Amino acid sequence: MSQETEDLMENGIPVSMYSQFIRNIERRGSIVDTFFKEGAPTDNRDIRVAKEVMESQDTAILTLGKLNKDSQANNNAVADIAAEVIRQVAQAKQNATIIHDTEIPEEYIPTDIIEGETAVGVIHKDYSDIIKE
Repeated sequence: MSQETEDLMENGIPVSMYSQFIRNIERRGSIVDTFFKEGAPTDNRDIRVAKEVMESQDTAILTLGKLNKDSQANNNAVADIAAEVIRQVAQAKQNATIIHDTEIPEEYIPTDIIEGETAVGVIHKDYSDIIKE
């Protein structure tokens, strides 16, 4: 699995680990079902193992619930931050000063302009034309 896929998160767990986490919960359920297939176990060893498996499953389910809650809180926080950024950008655009007067003040217009200095386009001159000037 690529690093990019490993970094994807599902409920706060990398995706590759999340599917394993869910499979383990299902396996624990199968183990518990096996122990109780013919009623409650009577052997002390079976009772102890069943109890440990059920406690482990309970812990895993509670952990998953907490991760889901934390993941939702993180998603909400990200959404709040994004909304605030968008609001601030919109506010900045509303408050932006727009200058409509594009007239250049007289003191900024040069008076010693050389011919061709402000020309637009290409002027074709050869050496002899330049020497004549």
